[in-house]
Amino acid sequence: CQPFLLAHRLHQIVNSPTRGEATLKCHYEVPVVTSPIGTSDHNAIWWQPRTRANNTKHVVTNPMPDSSVRAFGQWITAHNWQEVLEKDTAEEKTAAFYDICTWERLP
Repeated sequence: CQPFLLAHRLHQIVNSPTRGEATLKCHYEVPVVTSPIGTSDHNAIWWQPRTRANNTKHVVTNPMPDSSVRAFGQWITAHNWQEVLEKDTAEEKTAAFYDICTWERLP
């Protein structure tokens, strides 16, 4: 783990065991090790994000008109999803879904 730590400017920060006597390696935040969640035999680790300047910009958007939302709802509930359902893997189903949503909704 040491070459990886050095290459990425990381350092070991978990010094308490999280499962039995095992300690996590190769992390870069300062954690708090707490008791397990639920029935887990692993202690939980809590990282709080470092605070930084708030660079949030306020963006005004125009919501979709109700007629567009209704038209989409009618389309998505009436569409024959067989092309997606007949795919074997999650990846194939996702690709088919995106193809349908991208191409069929174009004007």
